[in-house]
Amino acid sequence: METGARLEAVLGASGGSMLRVAPRLSARYALGGGMTVSGSLARTYQDAQALTPAGPEAGPIALAGLFWVLPSDSVPALRADLAFLGVERWLGTSTLLSLGTYARHTLGVLSPDPHAGWLHQRPVWRVSKMDARGAEVEVRRLAGAVTASLAYSFTHAELTTDGRPHPAPAGRRHGLDLAASVRPTSGLQLTAAFTAASGAPFTRYTAAAAVCPGSEHTSCGVRVYGRSAGAARGRAYRSLDLRGEWSAEVRRLDLSAWLQLHNVLRRSNRAAYLASSTFCVGERCDPFEEPDPSVTSGGHDRFLPGLPFLPAAGVRIRF
Repeated sequence: METGARLEAVLGASGGSMLRVAPRLSARYALGGGMTVSGSLARTYQDAQALTPAGPEAGPIALAGLFWVLPSDSVPALRADLAFLGVERWLGTSTLLSLGTYARHTLGVLSPDPHAGWLHQRPVWRVSKMDARGAEVEVRRLAGAVTASLAYSFTHAELTTDGRPHPAPAGRRHGLDLAASVRPTSGLQLTAAFTAASGAPFTRYTAAAAVCPGSEHTSCGVRVYGRSAGAARGRAYRSLDLRGEWSAEVRRLDLSAWLQLHNVLRRSNRAAYLASSTFCVGERCDPFEEPDPSVTSGGHDRFLPGLPFLPAAGVRIRF
């Protein structure tokens, strides 16, 4: 068993100071028969946090669509309380089974306003709380001519803003990872890795253009309408990677060559959400009309492209 605490003296923006205590406790117990149980409790503080403002992303050229916020009189520091409980069991001499579950409660999370509406009529951020919990199971074969691992995880993460719960961004409920490696000969290693995950939630943003003289839209007025936070969810992710590596020693030289194939399944695996197409363009679109909340089709959503099928090869000579 281990325990401890971190004491922090913080100087406030107005000149005042405060003390923060971050305790921790962890324990591990061997039950016998190759089984152990472990658990931990902790509280942590974080001063700087990244905020992604509401609205469409800038696109593939400007990916830094966030800024860092420091605590002040109006911005609290992040405070997270964490709990973990896990069990490990050896199955034979080289296979390890692991089970774990966790919960995390975080206060002081900065997030965009989750309510639907025009972006120019809302604050830049709201102070929210986040609750996340999950469980995972993993089986690993750690020794032998063939090594492999299988892992599955379930997570649920939710933000609550002004008493309204909504999905946390980038949360994927289900995740599956498979990996295997085999050595047909002493100098050849073949590896395969497969990853699958549920689609991540995102907030759909739709641009509206109005007062467009003629066919030229360079002088159009533009507004952006945000739907409810996290109401849409992207496609599931699937990826298979293969790798082969050959190595040998020739006249005091260590030679190796490898070939790696990314995304063998050739799935699109769309990345971050960018924006959705306009719903009003023309001379008679002024005043701006409130979009129909019942229309939730994602046929015009745009995302950053994912990694395509990509082969890679290399040679290494060491002496």
